[in-house]
Amino acid sequence: MPSYSNFHKLMRNMLLLVLITCFISCGEDDGGDPNGGTLTVDAGPDQTVELGDEVTLAGSGTADLLYFWEFTTVPSSVGFALVDDPTDPNSTFTPTEAGTYVLQLTGENANGDTENDEMTLTVETGDVPEEIGGTISTDRTLVNRFEDPDLPDYIASSMVSVQAVLTIDPEVKIIFAEDQGLEVTTGGSIIAVGSGTEPITFTGKDEVKGYWMGINILSNNPANTLEYVEVRYGGSSGFDGANVKANVTLKDAGRLKMAHCTLSEGGGAGVALRSLTSTLVDFTSNTITQNEVPATVLFTHFHYFDGQSDYSGNIDDYIDSETTSHDTSEDVTWAALNVPYRLPANIAGIQSDVVIEEGAEFIGQENSGLQIMDGGSLNAVGTANSKIVFRGEQDVKGKWIGLSFHSNTIANELTYVEIYNGGQKGFDGANLKANIMVDDAGRLKMTNALSTKSAGYGLYTRDLESTLDDFANNVLTDNDAPVMTRYNHYHYFDAASDYSGNTHDYIDSYWGNKESTQTWTWEALNVPYRLAPNVEDIYSNVTILAGAEFIGQPNGGFRIQTGGSMKANGTSVNPIVFRGEQDVTGYWKGLRFLSNMPDNSFVYTTVSNGGEEGFDGANRKANVEVGGSSAQFSANNCTFSKSGDAGVRVQSGGAFSDTNNTYSGNLGVNVDS
Repeated sequence: MPSYSNFHKLMRNMLLLVLITCFISCGEDDGGDPNGGTLTVDAGPDQTVELGDEVTLAGSGTADLLYFWEFTTVPSSVGFALVDDPTDPNSTFTPTEAGTYVLQLTGENANGDTENDEMTLTVETGDVPEEIGGTISTDRTLVNRFEDPDLPDYIASSMVSVQAVLTIDPEVKIIFAEDQGLEVTTGGSIIAVGSGTEPITFTGKDEVKGYWMGINILSNNPANTLEYVEVRYGGSSGFDGANVKANVTLKDAGRLKMAHCTLSEGGGAGVALRSLTSTLVDFTSNTITQNEVPATVLFTHFHYFDGQSDYSGNIDDYIDSETTSHDTSEDVTWAALNVPYRLPANIAGIQSDVVIEEGAEFIGQENSGLQIMDGGSLNAVGTANSKIVFRGEQDVKGKWIGLSFHSNTIANELTYVEIYNGGQKGFDGANLKANIMVDDAGRLKMTNALSTKSAGYGLYTRDLESTLDDFANNVLTDNDAPVMTRYNHYHYFDAASDYSGNTHDYIDSYWGNKESTQTWTWEALNVPYRLAPNVEDIYSNVTILAGAEFIGQPNGGFRIQTGGSMKANGTSVNPIVFRGEQDVTGYWKGLRFLSNMPDNSFVYTTVSNGGEEGFDGANRKANVEVGGSSAQFSANNCTFSKSGDAGVRVQSGGAFSDTNNTYSGNLGVNVDS
């Protein structure tokens, strides 16, 4: 096939041959020669037009010339160009591509003399956006081509793969064809920095929710920036088989700075962080609205989100999190947002120091739970007017698992925190249900907190080493029971807290199973302490305050061992009570004193329903038994009733000081000595 130049010459020569023949024959008919003179040709002024406009050429010259237009230069994308009538000096031409065209006008007289002149035609794109679909493999800057901000500067009719530095100037608008998108590969970067008055826009060719794919960042380049950028109508589909839909997606080690941006009208999330190593840097003052959800991330990404951004107005207004096996590994702060965080549907481990700002809210879905492991801490400190809230996705008991503290650090704190709807199941095979679990050597400060609507306990202290550093002014209500603990932990609970309004209103207990030699005070609560269904050995010095109440179960009782003591300081108005869970004679074992401490004394205390069986093989039944070997016990203004045998039994060698006491309903004698 002839080249453009050769083909053009061939056409020109053929046309000239026809014109000359016509000119000669016309000259013979006139019977004269041309009158001579200077031969001149003018191709007319240079012109600038917009793509698609019809161009009228303004050629002229000496009289009686034959004219011919030809293109000497055309844009690289143009294969062949020809004016509508090459022999007409005022012919027309409609360009098909933008760029620079050079046209030459040749004039020839009857003698065969020729002259030519050129004009330059500049064709601008006008309102037509420039195509950028395909691969960007060299550094490129997209400029603002039109003053009108509503006009798109560029169009991506196919996927854009950025493999170099792509810089986008302020007020640039890029539109994308249906289900196309822009992906910044590991070797590329994107720098799109607009301004408050000249934002950069990425949007669909049609303004339909979820029309195009969005932006996918795979690059870990620190230069990646979206600032004062609007991304709209993305999330038609994901960038891989997982089909995670979002206006902006970060995957693998993708890294992005995002500030003052708007992500809206997406068919999925506003922003999605796919991988543990995906990173948002300086995420601030953004607006994410009218999407399915503002963000889909891992819970290890929660700290990227700032309290100055607006995440509201989506179908589901929460920061959603995917199930993950990864734990936190860096010290972070989870900010208070204007929407909640939704915890993943699995037990998520915290192995770093996490601080939660006042006013933050968290939603637990089925199987959600936070487990604070050794080396980690959870410090949630709200205020009276700005509490931190953990709640179930639905307001039902047992919707999610709850919180479990394993770490032995004073940083663990729940102050002005409200926890609802936990206790779906336990954190391990034991299936111990509670809103809050303190496990192993876990440590927790809990003040001015609310624990409610658990399908199990409001609070569970599981192991002897589990510690409540400061427990005060809390409310534990509308649970199965307020607390499950060991008798070794009774001293943690304060009288200012409210433990009422539960299905079972008592401080429940299971076997302490270990000696303790501390000095304890057991306060009077607004619910009883319920003893474990086994004998607990006390080696410590226990003082019980007026008004305290204790419920005994079958097989349950206290045995005050050598070195230990129990002092019950009731009053006539606020007596101390030990009773059976049911008002049945001989329902629980009762109390046995084996120590000779002078503090073994009860004042204004009632002991009833004991004497189920003895504390040893001798099966000596009584509400209170004073063992031999110099054991001693004193009672003043006390009541001993409904024992399975004696009110008080004193073994040989024991001492009982009996002052103004009352005995009634015992199956045996009042005092057996």
